[in-house]
Amino acid sequence: MLAGVEVLADVRDEDVLVVDVGGATTDVYSVVTPQGEDASLRKQVVAPLWHARTVEGDLGMRWGAPGVLAAAATEGLPGADDPALAAWAERGHADPGVLPADDHGRTLDLRLATLAALVAARRHGRPGAPGEAPRPLKEVGLLLGSGGVLRHAAPDEAGAVLRTVLSDHGGGWTPPAAAQARVDTAYLLFAAGLLAGPRPDLARAVAGQLAPDRDGTGRGLGR
Repeated sequence: MLAGVEVLADVRDEDVLVVDVGGATTDVYSVVTPQGEDASLRKQVVAPLWHARTVEGDLGMRWGAPGVLAAAATEGLPGADDPALAAWAERGHADPGVLPADDHGRTLDLRLATLAALVAARRHGRPGAPGEAPRPLKEVGLLLGSGGVLRHAAPDEAGAVLRTVLSDHGGGWTPPAAAQARVDTAYLLFAAGLLAGPRPDLARAVAGQLAPDRDGTGRGLGR
């Protein structure tokens, strides 16, 4: 996935942030371009700093669902103490194959996804240690959502999850200031990453389908 994000950022020629909300974990990837004096550092030195992946093992839609609410409560996020959401999280933890059966269930699933994405993005963007700066995500031009809950949601519902991440100004990190929000509905990012080594030309072509044009149009994202 990180290799795919690297290809996507190169194709778009801008910084990219990806939030992948899964059943067991929520993974966040970022590829950013060093600015100012950092830009003069050698590529092999800055690569570990500017191409990053974090895996949150306590944040997931099924196996990790109770952890989402525990983490959200620690963060002071609204809804973390909702009994209906807690019941849905426990049901998903006990039966990872469960799917929402009605609008109420889909609403609960999206609320859980929102909390997971928000906490994971905060953890990814925050300083690694006291005295360090937050990860430089302000110039990110594309926030890409991934994972089944976003992939199968209606475009406006998935967009609402991602917009919550972009509007989070109280979480101890610096969210992107003017990013587009899209969802990888066709699971192309993973394919681009697999192709990055053996077929870089094909990887760029696949990533090009993920990257919307500057006017917001594009293939492979949304429905």
